[in-house]
Amino acid sequence: MNVKIQFVVPNSASRTKGNFVTATRWAAICRELGHRTKICRVDDFKVKWNADVLVGLHAVHSAPVIAEFRGRFPARPIGVMLTGTDMVAAGQKRTAAAQRSMQTADFLVTLNQMAKDWLPADLQTKAFVIPQSAQVGNVKRIKPLSSVFEVCVVGHLRKEKDPFRPALAARLLPEASRIRVHHFGAALSAAFARRAAQLSASESRYRWFGHYPRWKVLRRIARSRVLVQPSRSEGGASTISEAILLSTPIIASRISGNVGILGADYPALFECENTQQLSDLLFRFETDRQFHQHVAAATRALQSLVSPTNEQRRIKQLLNQFTR
Repeated sequence: MNVKIQFVVPNSASRTKGNFVTATRWAAICRELGHRTKICRVDDFKVKWNADVLVGLHAVHSAPVIAEFRGRFPARPIGVMLTGTDMVAAGQKRTAAAQRSMQTADFLVTLNQMAKDWLPADLQTKAFVIPQSAQVGNVKRIKPLSSVFEVCVVGHLRKEKDPFRPALAARLLPEASRIRVHHFGAALSAAFARRAAQLSASESRYRWFGHYPRWKVLRRIARSRVLVQPSRSEGGASTISEAILLSTPIIASRISGNVGILGADYPALFECENTQQLSDLLFRFETDRQFHQHVAAATRALQSLVSPTNEQRRIKQLLNQFTR
């Protein structure tokens, strides 16, 4: 059955930010499944397209659109894809807007099982787990640099990402370490840009490259010895999926969005905001070959979970349930 699916992203979403990237990927998958799609920001939403299904990314920011759509089309399905911010709100005292969106929605989408389990019991019954895949094109694993031990961080500079934790951890490394942390991502405020520039100038092991085209970022991930994902809150970072598909080992903070993808037993997790623990993990990864191989094998074992085929299959199952 061919249906019209409208995705709504926050007004702040740009084409390089997570919500827009996720909406774009889902829209492409839905088109492959034979449906028509449209992506718009909250302020640009118009009901005249007469969509059959509405999918809002971010329960709080999409709240006014969800309310309007439900009022106009009471019987048409509404879905909410829950972000890292939404998951924090769900686990604590939810805002009125988030509460209304989640209760109004016919289905909720989380990016991993742990995120679903974190939801209150009344919301778990309509939540679907669809692990986030990644499109890496023809990029393959690239021979690492021999001159340094390259570590990459990929993510925009904002509070939720805890972007400077790897730089601070690199500062604590033993003098003998050859680690160099290369950070790719735009600064979302002047203060973050100044801090990144200061750290790049003062820390020999850290360099911020700013915004990079995605194809270049993928090549840097593919070349790096390890990717560090240090977020404080995260629904499911696309960079983790990209690193998995590129066979680049991962060191990540122990938060639900990361653990939900990597698994509670993943061997390279550090406690959120624990600079010393991250530094110790980085040095162990650099110097302990057996540990390095163990983490690499654990990363490769996750490839089927985040494959585009798996994501498409689960999206198809979800749509079939609500568009018959």
